[in-house]
Amino acid sequence: MKLFCLDTLLREVAESDVPENSKIVYLLDAAAFSKIAEGVPHKKKVLQDLSVVQYCKAELYGSCILGMIEVPLIKTENCDAPQKALTERLHFGFFIEKNALFLIGETEKLLPYMHRMKENRFSASLTLPGFFCMLFNSFFENDAAYLQNLENKLAAIEDSLTEDVPKGFRKQIFPLRKNLMHLDAYYDECIALCAAMRANTNGMLTEEDLLSYGYLCDRATRLAGRVDYLREYVLQLRETYRESLDERQNKNTTLLAVVSAVFLPLSLLAGWYGMNFRNMPELNSEYGYPIVFVLSLAIVIIEIVFFKKHHLL
Repeated sequence: MKLFCLDTLLREVAESDVPENSKIVYLLDAAAFSKIAEGVPHKKKVLQDLSVVQYCKAELYGSCILGMIEVPLIKTENCDAPQKALTERLHFGFFIEKNALFLIGETEKLLPYMHRMKENRFSASLTLPGFFCMLFNSFFENDAAYLQNLENKLAAIEDSLTEDVPKGFRKQIFPLRKNLMHLDAYYDECIALCAAMRANTNGMLTEEDLLSYGYLCDRATRLAGRVDYLREYVLQLRETYRESLDERQNKNTTLLAVVSAVFLPLSLLAGWYGMNFRNMPELNSEYGYPIVFVLSLAIVIIEIVFFKKHHLL
C-alpha cells in the first residue's frame, strides 16, 4: 500500500507520517482495502464491483463516490503499431470521501500515473473528486496520437487498394476494427461517468470540479466522434476491398470467355474434319493440311485483333 498527501503538491508519505486533516490518496489492492476500511460506507458494494471490473462507471451516495475504471492502455511506443496498441488494460476501483481517495486494484500499473501527477502543482482548494478527474484525464494523453496513426494506417491500406488487391487485407483490417469497437464503448462509458459526476447529487463536487468533468466529457466526446469516423472509414475500405475482388474476378471471367471464344472456331474445324467421311476432298488433297493450318491461324489472328479493338483483351 502506498499513501500520497495532496496539497499544492502530491507527496508520497509513510503511513505513520500522515498529517491530520489532510487529503490522502491511497493506492492499494482489494485485500488491503478490505482490512483498513472497516467503517467505510458501502464497503461491500465496492468489493463486489472490484470482482468484475469490466467497464467505467461512477455512483454517488450521500457522503461518498464509488465506481470502477477499465482503461485500454495506449503506450507511446505502441502508437505507431495500431494493431497491437490495445493489448493491455488497467482495471481498478475507486472510492472517494471528503479527505480520502482510495484507488483499489492494479497498483503497479497505476504508479507511473501517480508519479506523473507528482510533477504538477495544484490549487490549495482542489478537492479529491477534482484530483481524480485530473488523474482520469491523464489516461487520455496518447489517444489522439494513436487515432491519428490508425488513420494513417487506414489511408495506406486504401492506397494499396487503388493499385491491386493487397494480400492479408483481413489480417490488417480486422484488428483495427476490433480496437475501434473497444474504444467506442470505452469513450461512451467515460462520457456516462462524467455525466454521473456532473450530476453532483451529493454536493461533493465544487463548481471548479464540475467544469473539470465538463472538459473531460468534451474530450471523450471528441475522441468518440473520431472513433465513429474511423469506423465508417473501415467500412468503406471493406466495401472497396469487395469491389476490388469483384473487379478482379470479372476480369478473370472475361479473359476465360475471350480465350474460349478464340478457340471455339478451331474446335468447330477440328470436329468438322475429324468426321473423316469418305467423300471429303480435303482428305486426299496434297495441300489440305497446310490450308486448314493457315485458315486456323488466320481465324485466331482476326479474333485477337477484334477483341483488342473492343478492349476485351
